[in-house]
Amino acid sequence: HQGKRQTYGLLYMTNKARHRGHTTFDSTAIIKDQFPQTVKINPVSAAERGIKDGELVYVYNDRGCMRIPAELTHAVLPGFVSIEHGAWYRPSKETVTVWQRNRLTNTDEPVTTFVDYGGTDNLLTDDDYTLDTPFSCQTLAAQTGPCEVSKTKPQ
Repeated sequence: HQGKRQTYGLLYMTNKARHRGHTTFDSTAIIKDQFPQTVKINPVSAAERGIKDGELVYVYNDRGCMRIPAELTHAVLPGFVSIEHGAWYRPSKETVTVWQRNRLTNTDEPVTTFVDYGGTDNLLTDDDYTLDTPFSCQTLAAQTGPCEVSKTKPQ
């Protein structure tokens, strides 16, 4: 398996939101106002990255990149972040390079894509669950995987 596949310092977890059923109600203005999509991060992990509560940050890995507010909380352990499932994809004008698997050659190829401002957790996952098995303790890739959080856009 060839490609970028760099090492990331955090693991993301996706949890089910109490205020929407998967993507249902994510377009409802009052719900979006009451429950903005954030990346929950432990204050220790945030301090290591110079991130303050409420700051817009990039959450990314080889598969995708989003820009959403950081929510500092002790409810998430250091080394992990939590992103609620079901937010709609909102492409911005910003672009990043990600790595997509070419199933014919079994290699990763660079592809330019848009930064998501909606906080779509599926953006970080791969449909080949075996890629993240060492990171996710053999759970589905849709539930957890490697990522990084930064105030600056990844290169």
